[in-house]
Amino acid sequence: MSYKFQKLKDYFLNQHKECVDLTFEQIEKILGFKMCDSAYIHRAYWNHKSSPTHTFPKAWVEAGYEIKDISKINDRKMTFIRK
Repeated sequence: MSYKFQKLKDYFLNQHKECVDLTFEQIEKILGFKMCDSAYIHRAYWNHKSSPTHTFPKAWVEAGYEIKDISKINDRKMTFIRK
């Protein structure tokens, strides 16, 4: 079974930076498709701890990153930091 967000996970696995800033547009370009509406309005969509059933956050968590500041959802960008 293929993982829907594998391209994003691969992107993070290939990063060697401590901090990665991505706009939602950049994330969608990496994925090759538009994120669902929930990604634009619900912080829980990005948080693997508050929503463990969502597979989207696994893309960066399994690659060793976490979101630095979830409040940037309104700015449509995220900062990921290496754990």
